[in-house]
Amino acid sequence: MLKIITISTSILVLISCNFRHNVAKTEIFSNYLEKIDKKIPREKHLYILAPRIACSGCVHQLVNSIEKNILFLNNKNISIITSNSKLFSEEITSRVDYYLDVEEELDYINLDLYNITLIETKDEYIEKIIYLEITDESKLISYIKKHSPNNIKY
Repeated sequence: MLKIITISTSILVLISCNFRHNVAKTEIFSNYLEKIDKKIPREKHLYILAPRIACSGCVHQLVNSIEKNILFLNNKNISIITSNSKLFSEEITSRVDYYLDVEEELDYINLDLYNITLIETKDEYIEKIIYLEITDESKLISYIKKHSPNNIKY
């Protein structure tokens, strides 16, 4: 019985630490979005963040993957924020909520962003942050499809 109580307590501590961690990250991200006249919506939303400071080869491969799957993008559930004006084509930027951070504040917010980072939100709160590597093309497409109209399955 004592073992079960100890395990349960440990799980609760881990969950509460993760909750506080996401609350702090949500506050940081919300403050950044306010500076660019945006806010985290109540409905599920996917932010694709691409700071200028990144591995260009890694980022371009993931951007090419987005371009190949452009039909799954829509402007209601997906936002792209970047400080690199040459990264995304007009075909992509016209299909989503797109913001070019000319002040490059995205590169310096305290969220440990690198390459392409996905932030999944719901109820004005960060649910998950996904840091993508060059090999995560299928993960990227899966998240894009998940946040697209009618939750298109592949």
